[in-house]
Amino acid sequence: DENDLPVGERVRTDWQDTDRLAALESVLSPPSARSLVQASPGLVIGSYVAWVQHLWHRESLEEDGSRLSIAPGAAGALEVPRSVVEAAGKSLEGIEPEVFEALQAAAVDGTRFHIAAIAGATGLPMFDLLRRLETAERWGIVEDLPEDEIFAFKTTPMREYLAATLRHDQKGSYSQRYATWNRGLAEAYAGFGDHSFLAEAALHAREAGKTYRAKAVEICIAAAEFARSRGQWEEAAELAAFAIDHGGTEKAAVAGTIYLKSLWLLRRDPAQEQIAARIGRLRPIVAEVAASDDGAFLACEIVRTLWPSAW
Repeated sequence: DENDLPVGERVRTDWQDTDRLAALESVLSPPSARSLVQASPGLVIGSYVAWVQHLWHRESLEEDGSRLSIAPGAAGALEVPRSVVEAAGKSLEGIEPEVFEALQAAAVDGTRFHIAAIAGATGLPMFDLLRRLETAERWGIVEDLPEDEIFAFKTTPMREYLAATLRHDQKGSYSQRYATWNRGLAEAYAGFGDHSFLAEAALHAREAGKTYRAKAVEICIAAAEFARSRGQWEEAAELAAFAIDHGGTEKAAVAGTIYLKSLWLLRRDPAQEQIAARIGRLRPIVAEVAASDDGAFLACEIVRTLWPSAW
C-alpha cells in the first residue's frame, strides 16, 4: 500500500532508480521490480504503486515467497497502465499553452527527440523552441542529454500522454496536426544528409497520412537499402514490406527485391515457417520481382533452402 511509504516519498521526484528499486523490492521480487523500473524509469513511486495494483487486479502477479512476482506469460504486464499515463497528464495542469504544444510535437518524435527536427517540423525558430524546452525542463518533464541537440522525456507515461492528446482530435478522428508534424519530421530527418537518420525519417513518413504515401514509399525504400547494407535484415524487410504494400508496381518491385534479399539473409532463422509465410507478401508483384535477375535468383534460392524436397 502506498500509505505504508514514509510521508513525502509518495510524490518525491528526486529519487534515483536505485531508490525506486529499493522501495519496490519491499513488495516485488528483485527481477520484477527491475522490470518495471526498466520499462518506465523515472516515475514517482506512487505511479509504480498504482502499476503494481493494476497488475494485481489483472491477476498478473503471483506469490513468490514473502513477495510478489510478475507471472510468466502475463500479457501486457510491462505496458504502462492508462491510469498512470493519465496521472502524468494531470501534472501538466497550468503549463503554458505554447510549451504544451512544443511538448506535443516532441512526443510525436519519441521519448528521445532531436530539437533540429522538431524545429523543422513545427516551423519554430530554434531560440523559441529552446526557450519552451527550458521551461519544460524546469517543470521536470524533459532533460537535455549529452548528445548534441538531443532532449528526452524523463518518463515514458508523460510522452505517451502527450502523444495521445495529439494523435486523435476531440471527435476521435485521425488528427491532421499529428500527420502534418510526422510529415515535417520525416522531411527534417531525410534532409539531414546522414543515412543513419533514414530509419527515423521512415518511421515518421509512415505516420504522415495517405497524402504523403508516395513520398513515404521512397523514404522506406532508401531506409531499407541502407539497413540491409548495415546487416539489419529484419528492419530492412519491415521497411521494404511497407513499400511493397503501398507503392505502385515499379516501386513495389524495387522494394520486393530488397525484401527478398533480406529474407535470403534471414533464411537460416529458426522460425523458417514465418519466413516462408512472409514470401506470400510478394504474390501480387511476383512477375515484376522475378523479372529482375536478383529477384529470380533469390526466389529460387529461398525455395531451395526452405523446401528442398520440392526442388
